[in-house]
Amino acid sequence: MINYSNPIFIKLRIIGQNLGILRPTVRIFRRLFNLSYEDGFDRQMMDLISENEIIWDIGANVGYFTTKFSDKVGNNGKVIAFEPTPRTFNTLVSNCSLFENVICHNMALSNKSGKFHFRDSGIENDPTNGLTDSSTLGAIEVTVTTGNDIVTNQIAPLPTSIKIDVEGFEIDVIQGMSEILKSSYIKKLFIEVHFLEMNKRGIANGSTEIVKIISDSGFTVRWTDPSHVIALRK
Repeated sequence: MINYSNPIFIKLRIIGQNLGILRPTVRIFRRLFNLSYEDGFDRQMMDLISENEIIWDIGANVGYFTTKFSDKVGNNGKVIAFEPTPRTFNTLVSNCSLFENVICHNMALSNKSGKFHFRDSGIENDPTNGLTDSSTLGAIEVTVTTGNDIVTNQIAPLPTSIKIDVEGFEIDVIQGMSEILKSSYIKKLFIEVHFLEMNKRGIANGSTEIVKIISDSGFTVRWTDPSHVIALRK
């Protein structure tokens, strides 16, 4: 298994990004070998989800995975979806309206709690959307909390599985749940790692820290491809 959080791979990735050749090279590789960007990760994640689970879907967007999780965990399971952008959240609620085991929260997760500004371009899956300062074009005020505070304040129950897709803020989310990750109740983590977006924020070694926090919390980490991690409790 390749460890894409290795400093050597991170350095090569940064060089490729700076030269503008990383994404074209990856596209050519996938086209040559008929590989879809996320198919392998998605398939493995869904195979690992079981009935009766409690799943946190962090960065739920419009609910693509939320609804799939809902079907998989069944009537006795529960899916807690977190989405900070108001207009996307409204679509999420609408898409999940017929799924009785889904609860949606209009908030972002990070390593701090409070009211902060979030860039909303209005474009679905725009990687430039995220926590920002008030002067940023398209900035809106959103509720932000940590995974630790969610459990402490009983906003949502402790999950058995967590999916994270937050466009470069995954290290912040992981830092904010460092305490609950130590709980043996949490068995599985599914994370999309946005190296480029973290690098833009000046976080060159974010993936290394993500892997360290998860590993120190008792998980075995496996990269399914250069951008996706599946971590299972040892």
